Amino acid sequence: MKYYCDEIKKAFEKGEIIHASPFDKSKDHFTAIGTMTDSLSFKDDFINELIIMLNAIYLKENIINKKIAFEEFKGHILWYIFNQKINSLDIDDNGIKKMFDEMYNKELKTYSVFSDVYGIHLENKSQIYSVSVFNIYYWPIAKTEIEKRTEANRDVLWGNKKHNYLIETTVEAADDKKALELATLLFEKFQYFMHFAIGTKEKRFNISINSEKSVYTKNTLLLCNGGIISNTSLENMIETIPIDKYLSGDDSNYGFEAMWNLLKLKEFNEFQKRLILALEWLGQAYRDKSFQNSFLKAAISLEIIFAYNEKTIIIPSILHQISENAALILGKNAEECIQIEREMKELYGKRSSIVHAGNSDINIKMVMDILNYSSNIILVLLNKKEYQNIKNIKELYDLLKLKKYINPQRL
Repeated sequence: MKYYCDEIKKAFEKGEIIHASPFDKSKDHFTAIGTMTDSLSFKDDFINELIIMLNAIYLKENIINKKIAFEEFKGHILWYIFNQKINSLDIDDNGIKKMFDEMYNKELKTYSVFSDVYGIHLENKSQIYSVSVFNIYYWPIAKTEIEKRTEANRDVLWGNKKHNYLIETTVEAADDKKALELATLLFEKFQYFMHFAIGTKEKRFNISINSEKSVYTKNTLLLCNGGIISNTSLENMIETIPIDKYLSGDDSNYGFEAMWNLLKLKEFNEFQKRLILALEWLGQAYRDKSFQNSFLKAAISLEIIFAYNEKTIIIPSILHQISENAALILGKNAEECIQIEREMKELYGKRSSIVHAGNSDINIKMVMDILNYSSNIILVLLNKKEYQNIKNIKELYDLLKLKKYINPQRL
């Protein structure tokens, strides 16, 4: 806590109380917080330092940052400084400790967060689909049930907006902004996980939450030979995709249940964090229309899973690590392992040519190949019993090393 006291005392010393409305404040000052007649202000050259300092404290305080949004945290500290200054009081360690205790003890509230979800449709519209920490609703049918959960007037609840499909998740937070922040992170994961589950570059789709609809008008103006050509087109004109089968409890043909179950966990071990991040990158890879970008994102998902430096004199290259381990995970016999390792080396070698040489010679087959390899590796790691208790990357490497020196068929 001593570190925080020193830094907060610095913010106290740098802050000035300006007895004027925010509209009349000095032009070289930034109003951090205050009323219409008095405000705590800082000179502009200190603002960046102040925000960096407060953010560093916020990130260190896991109890606080899990329940309170950064803006609320910042406001809490600045109000404390403001009140001390306006009352001509100093600050001390006990006062700062009391302020932090107030934030530690803020009560968690349960929020149900709803948002529009575009790019999908349900074949069975009367059913509420639950998957992981999400519920999917067809609003015209489900809205009456949703209205029963609140005493708010339906005009206040919905306004003038009519929805099509809604997604809901439940989060615990001490303030509205943090609840929205946590829900937004989960909604992002839903989008990426769905893109991974549906995963194909042959059929275009675009699932988006709480954003502009995926179809928008693009106006282009061309000048040629003194004439004007105006072109209007609909961009991202993509048919909505049925997602019932990816949300149902029986996904034995797909193997996605283990993926969705990751989001139900309250705490993640090191390897689960890798899997979630790899899934997000792979979801982006499926979503990206650029072959080069899609290829690179799929390659990054592999790096997230396999990147590991043992404390040895000779560190194997990431190309060697990925190609060999992919073979050990996917190969059913020695011949398959050799083939997979060779193909992965060829594919991953393209990554460097894109990044370092600007190679644009990436075709749909290369993209599909690396997407398929990446997807299959993740699904095996999620679903095959021998990998389900792995807690960190070292345990994965120990298991793969055992497979390498015994026989891929024996495990």
